[in-house]
Amino acid sequence: MSNPPVLIGVDASTGASSVALAIGDQVLARQKAGVRATSGWLLDSASALLAEAGLARNAIDAVVAARGPGGFTGVRISVGVAQGLALGLDRPTIGVSSLEVLAHTAWVQAPAAAGFLAVLDARMGEVYTAAFERVDASGSQPQLAVYRHEALMDPAAVPVCDPGWWVAGSGLVAYPMLHRCGPAGAQARCVPEIRAIMPVAQARFAAGERTAGAALQPVYLRHRVAERPSA
Repeated sequence: MSNPPVLIGVDASTGASSVALAIGDQVLARQKAGVRATSGWLLDSASALLAEAGLARNAIDAVVAARGPGGFTGVRISVGVAQGLALGLDRPTIGVSSLEVLAHTAWVQAPAAAGFLAVLDARMGEVYTAAFERVDASGSQPQLAVYRHEALMDPAAVPVCDPGWWVAGSGLVAYPMLHRCGPAGAQARCVPEIRAIMPVAQARFAAGERTAGAALQPVYLRHRVAERPSA
């Protein structure tokens, strides 16, 4: 019987940073909330998790990275660390949306929700947002599927959710008007944790959805960071 794949995940794309190590059904993780981590913290945390699991770095089969959208510097750190690990080990990468990571983190808090509207504070009066719908397929575990793709939007233009959906993310704190998008009490002020999406990354790895380290690309959505884009 073959050993389960070993995946390491890194995320510094938002105001919280996290690292996770997935070995089959086991997921070990570290998080640094409130302060964006440095590349050194991500690498040290990855080494600590490998040591905790009794594994050498070359046991890693793929590197998972939150590729944005998010803070410009944080996205660069996430992608850069993932590329460095992948290229150094000659392993593939699996890029995941930071908004998808947020939705899966909220799903842990609200497992019965019909879907999630993920909203991250993008500063400059805007939010990064995407929507993910729960799909209950016969004979398999429920999944979150993309319902509305990631976009940079004015908070006032973000659509209201369907009944049973939750709104999640830092956008709720920065722009209280976003509470109107979901039912009362259906708000999750959580921060993305890469551990929440590791089972999804494992499934994508098994399906062959992998990218060479050099080909992993960051997603910014906003390319001018000094000022809000003109209408």
